[in-house]
Amino acid sequence: MSGQGGILAFGIIALTIIPMLFSIALININYHAKLINNLTYEYNELNKALWSKIRISDDSITWIDSYTVILNVSNVGYTSIRTADFKYITIIIKYTSNGRNITLTIPYNQNYNGDGAYWKVLNCSLESGREVSNPIRIYPDGHITGIWDPKEILTIEIHLPVNYPRDSNTPYMIAFITPDGASDYAYGG
Repeated sequence: MSGQGGILAFGIIALTIIPMLFSIALININYHAKLINNLTYEYNELNKALWSKIRISDDSITWIDSYTVILNVSNVGYTSIRTADFKYITIIIKYTSNGRNITLTIPYNQNYNGDGAYWKVLNCSLESGREVSNPIRIYPDGHITGIWDPKEILTIEIHLPVNYPRDSNTPYMIAFITPDGASDYAYGG
């Protein structure tokens, strides 16, 4: 009988330890799966940042008046930006108004035509002509659709607030930062 007791004790211990080991293995597999997912996400985000690139040339800036500037920004990288993500683009402008240095972050607003600061898209075209793939369309009501792809030039209009016009013939700097962190700036005066 003592031999059977040992077998019974071994069976009970085995039935307790095997599910515990199985649980530990599942926890370990789940941990590694989450780790791989997180590393993949980080790799993809880093890859986007490395492949994103824009360019603003100093001669691509045209001041219409002391409140309005037209800017051409080239997507010279390898990633596209959806129009839905334009609200995450940061534009910073530094200039002189009434003899004071002004620095503003200009928000995106395709529909706004008021007295405050904003920027909107006027056009998007290929460097060598008209856009054919994922074209950006601007509708009469201000609604905008499409994708800003590599090798395309985005023409934007920046409006300064009416109480802070740019003093003529004074230096300015405009910085453009995409949601991926690609950035460029231009200056003049």
